[in-house]
Amino acid sequence: DGTIAEGGSIIDQNDDNLEVVDTWVSGETPHRMQLPAGEYILREVQCVSGYTTAEEIAFTVKKLSLGDTYEVTKVEMRDSPTQIRISKKDITRGEGSEEIPGAVLEIHDVDGNLMEEWTSTEEPHLITGLPIGTYTLTEKTAPDGYEVAETISFRVEDQGNVIQEAVMYDRPFREVVISKTELTGGDEIPGATLTITDEDGELVEEWISEEEPHLVSLPSGNYVLTEKLPSPGYVTAESISFTILPREEEGDAEQEQITMKDDVTKVTISKTDLATGAELPGAELIIRNENQEELYRWVSTEEPHYIEKLPVGNYTLTELTAPTGYQVAETIAFSVADTGEIQSVVMKDKPEELTPSGTKENPEKPEEETTPQEETQPQEETQPQEETQPQEETQPQKETQPSGETKKQKETQKQKETKKQEKKETKKTEKNTEKLANPKTGDSTNIRLYLFLLLLGAAAAVFAGRRYLRKR
Repeated sequence: DGTIAEGGSIIDQNDDNLEVVDTWVSGETPHRMQLPAGEYILREVQCVSGYTTAEEIAFTVKKLSLGDTYEVTKVEMRDSPTQIRISKKDITRGEGSEEIPGAVLEIHDVDGNLMEEWTSTEEPHLITGLPIGTYTLTEKTAPDGYEVAETISFRVEDQGNVIQEAVMYDRPFREVVISKTELTGGDEIPGATLTITDEDGELVEEWISEEEPHLVSLPSGNYVLTEKLPSPGYVTAESISFTILPREEEGDAEQEQITMKDDVTKVTISKTDLATGAELPGAELIIRNENQEELYRWVSTEEPHYIEKLPVGNYTLTELTAPTGYQVAETIAFSVADTGEIQSVVMKDKPEELTPSGTKENPEKPEEETTPQEETQPQEETQPQEETQPQEETQPQKETQPSGETKKQKETQKQKETKKQEKKETKKTEKNTEKLANPKTGDSTNIRLYLFLLLLGAAAAVFAGRRYLRKR
């Protein structure tokens, strides 16, 4: 600024001991003095804050005549301000790499006073007039994709007209490739919800797996990979802890590989005999989900039906058709748990019930049944009501309705009907007589009862015939 540097002094070079002839502190105006003729040195003892110490200046004071007249000598000493350039660089790219923009940086002196604050750009940050001394450079916020660097110390030296350098290196995050595959290996499993948390439990990343591995960049530290929700048909995998090492060297571009493997759900469906527990082939079965949507349909065999990748949840098993000789079972509900163990579901069929004689309780072919009840039911063998109903045998309305028939034709028709009825009664009597003559083994029915019923039926038939003739 044109002022004489603080702490300036003049030394007489004519004195072998370099005697100090004047000392002062520079002000806002030039310093004036009277010196005898001779050789002198101007030296800056202490420079102004923010400047560097100037080099010494030698000058001469001359006498113009033999008298006391001296030449006015002007001596000018110039100080240079300190200059330092602060760079923010990627440690893996080396010293000659480009600047990293976006870092918020601060400089503090030894007393903790904030001297400078700025955000890095694509050019180094130049600071002018920083007093000579020791400082700390702190990264308050790192650029995206970089770790916050440790604070470094640097010193502004007393070097005039020299731009000093201070470099802070940032470690970029390490790339981590995360794969979600089946337990047996193979392609990526899409649809799983995954998270990464740091050692403090804070969520770092969350995503849904796709058909390609997931790429994420992480700073050095300890992490946990967790499967929040598995893909349908798969089992939740155990969490994986892993460590990311810092990138400390130039050229360190190694990726971290993390693979989480999922097992599948496994379910066996058995269709068995209620009594023996043996597998029953031939049953048609279906599985429905909670929305009653059909998922699987098959016909049982002699082995349990095996299903993989049935999503964790609730289902129903329904038997549409039972094997021959068995009753259709009731629908059962079952759940698929979040485990890789084989889960078993058993539906038991009950055989169709049989009578003591060995026939089905509810036969499909009634003609195959022969029970004593049929043989001893008199209602079926002799039903006078049917034989003596005049409405069916004599219908005056039909006789009085003109039909074009003669009276003789009508009488002939009546005789035919009477003979037909008598034949029917005769066949019934013969049939009952045959049953009485040849009773079944073990039949304990009273024979006298059969004879009484037989005579009663014959009498009823004769009575009905006579009554019919009388009406004619």
